[in-house]
Amino acid sequence: MKNNSLPALKTCLLIALTFSINFANAQSESFPRGLTTGTERDRYIINNDHSRDDATIQLNARDVNWFIWNSYSSKKLVFSRNLKGKNTLWNQMVLTKNGKLGIGTTTPSEKVHIKGNFRVDDGEFQSWGSLKLHPDVDNTGDDIILFLNSNGKENMRVHNNGFLGIGTNNPKSMLQINGDLTIEGKGKITHYGGLTFISDQDNTGEKQFHFLGKSNKQYITFDAWNNKNKINGVTSFNEATSFKNNITLDGNLIFGNTTTTQEFNVRKGLNINLGNTTGSRFAINSPAGNILYTTVKGKVGIGTSTPSEKLEVSGKIKANSFVANASSFPDYVFEKDYNLMPLKEVEKYVVTNKHLPGMPTEKDVVQKGLDLKKVSVVSVEKIEELYLYILQQQSVIDSLKKRMDELETAANKK
Repeated sequence: MKNNSLPALKTCLLIALTFSINFANAQSESFPRGLTTGTERDRYIINNDHSRDDATIQLNARDVNWFIWNSYSSKKLVFSRNLKGKNTLWNQMVLTKNGKLGIGTTTPSEKVHIKGNFRVDDGEFQSWGSLKLHPDVDNTGDDIILFLNSNGKENMRVHNNGFLGIGTNNPKSMLQINGDLTIEGKGKITHYGGLTFISDQDNTGEKQFHFLGKSNKQYITFDAWNNKNKINGVTSFNEATSFKNNITLDGNLIFGNTTTTQEFNVRKGLNINLGNTTGSRFAINSPAGNILYTTVKGKVGIGTSTPSEKLEVSGKIKANSFVANASSFPDYVFEKDYNLMPLKEVEKYVVTNKHLPGMPTEKDVVQKGLDLKKVSVVSVEKIEELYLYILQQQSVIDSLKKRMDELETAANKK
């Protein structure tokens, strides 16, 4: 650029600047090398003599005036505005002497300090080191971090105490989620200390833990309020498993090892209690049929599922001994006052009834079964009565023999 063009360029620049900028409190105006060719940058200096006055640039528009001024007293570069015809200035942005930028505040405490909303459209935050979000710096206890959706509805918040709430504005723990949690792909939850699940923390009685499978079918339910848990479907335990309190199974319990014999061990007592409901029972079955069957009425069937007595066995019973309780035994037959039926009456009774006195009839045995205890007692009674008849017959025989011996002796003397 030639030196003889310098005055014309100065004139053009001054016209452009004075069109929109008023320079207030400028003590001196200097254009050293600003409009000349050289290696230094062009510049325009306000308050070149470094007086204690503020240096201000004012940009006027139709209704709003903007001010950029270097405050001597506060050592800040301030961006302010006011409305046309108003004397009040609103500070919009401040840059301090130590490089801190304040937007909405005149006392920035960090490199960038914003008081109010901050918006980024289609952008990203990048950090080459640690990125920290530090709420409640003033330690008032009211600072939180909110995450809102496009409708301004809160989705997530971080409290000053570190509690994170998703779907709730009042988290009670380090992480509280009000809604569904989905983990896609192969994932895991790793914890190096004790892990506790607390249900129904608010004590309303409506909280349960549900583990769902295909088609949202319930497989495991932990019900703390009703103090019961449910497991639906096939459940395998590959290691030693301990259970305390009640376990309710709405399905089968299968010991599925087909190569090694499994055991069901009870350390101290086992009570099997049947519920008072229709069809309640306890049964042990095999491919051949019922092995043991117990009804809610206390009847037990072996080989049958329809026992009619306390114990009913469909099949043979083999035992080394059999003991039955008895309130008496037929030793009373040998008492002197025992009323022994004469044989003539016995004969008459047998001819008429076709069975011994006291014995059940064939019809009763077929219809009701054979009462072994009763029949055994009556049989012993009849055997003892038979002995009495034999003794009576022996007495008669002895008397007749004596009489015959006497007659034989008398005959020989003649």
